[in-house]
Amino acid sequence: MLLERVGRVGAVVIAGLLAGLAVAGLIAGIGLVGALIPFALAAGLLLVEKPWWAFGVLAVVIILFEEDPTQGLISQEAFFHQALPGIVLSPANLLLIAVVIAIVFDVRRTGRAWQAPGLLAWPLAVLAIATIGGAIVGFTNPTHDTTQLLNQIRSLTILIIAPFAIVNLPTPPRAVRNVVIGAVIIGGLTGLDGLASYATGAGKTLDGVTITFLAETPNWFTVLLILGALALVIGRGRLPLWATIASVLALLSLVLSFRRSFWIGAIVGIVFVIVAVRGGRRARLLPVAVAAAAIILTLSTGLIGGAQGALTQRFNQLSPTQIQSSQDDRYRLDETRNVWAEIQDHPVTGLGLGTPWVVRDPLSQTLPQGTFYNHFALLWFWLHLGILGPIIYLWLFGAGVVEALRVGRRHRDRVVRAAGVAVGGGLVCLAVAEVTATYTGADPRFDALLGLVLGFVVWARLTETADTAPPAAPAPALRSPPRTADA
Repeated sequence: MLLERVGRVGAVVIAGLLAGLAVAGLIAGIGLVGALIPFALAAGLLLVEKPWWAFGVLAVVIILFEEDPTQGLISQEAFFHQALPGIVLSPANLLLIAVVIAIVFDVRRTGRAWQAPGLLAWPLAVLAIATIGGAIVGFTNPTHDTTQLLNQIRSLTILIIAPFAIVNLPTPPRAVRNVVIGAVIIGGLTGLDGLASYATGAGKTLDGVTITFLAETPNWFTVLLILGALALVIGRGRLPLWATIASVLALLSLVLSFRRSFWIGAIVGIVFVIVAVRGGRRARLLPVAVAAAAIILTLSTGLIGGAQGALTQRFNQLSPTQIQSSQDDRYRLDETRNVWAEIQDHPVTGLGLGTPWVVRDPLSQTLPQGTFYNHFALLWFWLHLGILGPIIYLWLFGAGVVEALRVGRRHRDRVVRAAGVAVGGGLVCLAVAEVTATYTGADPRFDALLGLVLGFVVWARLTETADTAPPAAPAPALRSPPRTADA
């Protein structure tokens, strides 16, 4: 017996040495990237066989790995969001494709019926049609840029595909609850990463101030975690110590991000959560009023997102009487005037995808590739997708809030109910923040996160809502999943 074990160990050691020599030879012959291709293909095949593994890896890459090498503690993580040589797709995009393929194979293998993403199905379908139309209009426009056109198509396609894939994930026992617990862990790690970047000076520096995150993806995800913790607590749930620590880390990271638009959006989201959990019918109008007030405040005062100045200065600038419009603020107002003039000239078709708007009125500054982008999401959708654009945008967000509230009211697990309310508040927060910057449709990384979140709430409703599942005792407080869990 001992000799057999020694023989097995020896065989493993020899195989490892041979594999190491092979890798070294490949690196010497075709370079590091070429040498990693076989391993990447093997990992891809493994993920295709394991939809939950593929989903987990994708979520970690999308949320934790920064796309800007100047942000975060590890600059190499930006590789996952950068287009690979010769193709428009990034490793993160390939991971999403692996998730889709894994889910398709799993559905075919198990014989499950295909699911549509609830109320999101129609706005996503119309968005797909509008994307095709926007691509045609943009391609026929002589001023279009092919790279910009492909990037915008990629972003919108990710947003369209992700919810359809996620709602067809397999549902092992306690799957929805385990996803929520995993999200809390990832959110805590995101907050820790941001604070570590801030403390070490590795984060992005603007106007002499180091911030946690400038990117919208980690900031919005930390808002979701904060809102979820609030929803659980005011819903008389118990928040364990580790989840409390994760929520505090997320809150500190959000505050030190210096993103005023997300601060305002988070306040509106908090009001939404409080009303959704504890308010009556009349009180449900309060989030709408607060959101409208926040949007009016933002547009009428120049309180536009950005990250400049010290923390106290940024908080002081939330007061309408103390707002000092910066050059960035003036640029956004100048930009909106130019974009609105383009929309008035092309109200039905818009300019199409990948097409820049024309500078008619002077701008306070010039930004690289600035005419392919505008900072008001509703106008971005109108400019690039035509008159259907703003309708789709409002329809998609409205359907997402309704689906989230269904989970928040009907799910039999208190923790998942809190997550549903948090997503509803997070979508309201995002809508407020996108008055000052466009993320939806313009950033592939953020579109992947938004698609995953939208798909999650519909998947949660379809799998374990109280009206489709047998009655069950109230779930215990949030805790770590058992080691034997399948997801």
